[in-house]
Amino acid sequence: MPLSAIVGTAKVMDASGPGSLGGTYSGNPLSCAAALAVLDTIEEENILARSTQMGRLLAERFAVWQQRFEMVSHPRNLGAMAAFELLDAHGKPDAAMAQALCAKAREQGLILLSCGFYSNTIRVLVPITAPSDVLKEGLSIIERSLEMLVSQ
Repeated sequence: MPLSAIVGTAKVMDASGPGSLGGTYSGNPLSCAAALAVLDTIEEENILARSTQMGRLLAERFAVWQQRFEMVSHPRNLGAMAAFELLDAHGKPDAAMAQALCAKAREQGLILLSCGFYSNTIRVLVPITAPSDVLKEGLSIIERSLEMLVSQ
């Protein structure tokens, strides 16, 4: 459902004059009802706590990888949105290793995304509704893939 909003301080919002701010999707009643239902679901299903729990699991696993694999560096996450970087032996971004990791994981049924300015960052984008065992399975695939790359 399309929905838009414009937000600002009263000074900014009042600066353009009455009736001058609007949009195609502003105030659509059906879209507003859908947005409110989403906010209710986030609260009722405790989605923030789930994101925090997933983020903790990701951060713990990334920390283990950083200790085990010299190439894993700069782990970070904000809840379930997480990433780590792959560096070469000289500490430089390693895009080729990122692509190799993505390929190894894909061979095992996991799709990973590489990104970043140097294409050496691996993003882990797990749906917030994914069960913990599915998350752990995906992380195990990444770990096995890292092990395979190190042993080559």
